[in-house]
Order: sequence, then C-alpha cells, then structure tokens
Amino acid sequence: MRKDIMLRNLSFRDINPLTLGAQKCAAGHSWGPSLRSYFLLHYVFSGSGVFSTPRGAKTITQGQLFVIRPDELCSYKADGINPWHYCWVGFESAGPLGDILADDCYDAPQCGPLFYSLPDTASTESRPEWFVCGRIYEILSRLGAPENEKPGGPAHYVRMACNYIESQYMENITVAGIAALLNLNRSYFSKIFRRHMGKSPQDYLVDFRLRKAAELLPGSGLTSGEVARMVGYADELNFSRMFKRKFGMPPTRFRRPQTASCK
Repeated sequence: MRKDIMLRNLSFRDINPLTLGAQKCAAGHSWGPSLRSYFLLHYVFSGSGVFSTPRGAKTITQGQLFVIRPDELCSYKADGINPWHYCWVGFESAGPLGDILADDCYDAPQCGPLFYSLPDTASTESRPEWFVCGRIYEILSRLGAPENEKPGGPAHYVRMACNYIESQYMENITVAGIAALLNLNRSYFSKIFRRHMGKSPQDYLVDFRLRKAAELLPGSGLTSGEVARMVGYADELNFSRMFKRKFGMPPTRFRRPQTASCK
C-alpha cells in the first residue's frame, strides 16, 4: 500500500520539497539500480530491507533512515519475510548538506515522530510545501553535527561567533562580550578563533565592519558619520582612521565614484 502526497515545485532556494509519501512494501519489493536528481530520505517505521550504494550494501531496520544523494546510483529492496514500511521525503538543496548527510544511513529514532505524522498532516495543510520544508529542517537538525562542529567543540564556537559578528556588527559588541555569551574564557576564545580563522576576533570584527562600510559609501548618499554609526563606530574620527589604514584613503575620498573600488 502506497500513499503519495502531491506537492508543487515552488523553487525554494535552500530546501525545496519535491516528493513525499509512505509505503508498506510487499515482500521483496525493489527499486533500482537507478538514480535521483535530488536528496531522498527514507525513514523505516517497521520491517527491514537492504540499501545498496557504491560504498556497499547495508541492512536497514526499524528506526533507521537511509539517504539517497543526487545523481548517485543506488538501489533498495524490502526483506522477503519482514518487508519494510517507510516514509520518504525528497528535496533539492542549495545548502551545505555534505556534513549533515555524510553517511548512507543513520540510527534516527529521534526523527520518528517527525516522519510518522508527516504525510497525513501535509495532506491537510493549505500550503503543504511550506510545512514540509519546515519539517525537513527539523529532521536535519536532529541528525546531528559533524564531529568537528559538535556543540562544545572549537569549530562550533567559532562558527557561532562569526555568525554573531556578521549579524550584530552594527551594535556595540566586544570580544569579551562574545566570549561571555559563549561561556568561554576570553583568552581561550581568542586562541581557538585565531587558529580557525587566521586572525583574532577583534581583527575579524574590524575587517567585517570596514567591508560593510565600503559597500555603503559609494552612491549611498550617506555621510561618512552616518556610515560610521551604521557599522558600529560611535567615533567618526576612529572610523576614518581605521578605514584609511585598510583602504589607503579616507572614507570621504572612497565614496567618490572615481575612487569607489575596494581591493
């Protein structure tokens, strides 16, 4: 017994749902070898089967999830005695899923509740594509982070710090404040940040602010002082000095069309 949920292709950029359904397979039911042009996740509610990729064959059982990647030849077959009952969701993605979906299969009982209600709930939604898109994000969030970015690891802290700087650069933020938000010693935070990014967190913050200023100055109609405040500088003179140090000219000259180039 198979249930398909019809979805429209709305061409979402990061996660774009394409197909959704569930099936209680007959004994020995198979697909492939063939390939898909999108990601396809199968979550097994009960029973078992074999999933085969270029890396080998694996038996998949209840509570596990297997991953079909775009343009990769694979096949799968239900067990001859205890065939599987699964739910699938397929989607395109422009996001960096190589780390999240690094393995062919996952022990994923934590994803079970998300898959159990997915087909029935989506079929009653007025905008099922939006609902399914959100559910895919939830599923991916529960599959865990790569080893070098697990919560509590240095790369995890550095990525969070970079995101904070890039979203809050216009505010009065400090390295000490960022370290405190991460519950890290400032010296340790600065050390791991420099190791991963090749510069101190203060230099990263300054560089990011000045690059944003360089984007705003040409043709914006804003004064140098207005731009300074918009990128987090309360002191216009300090902003002008730092800007000249980075770009070789003061912001008042940089803003002119003939000199508005950022090297």
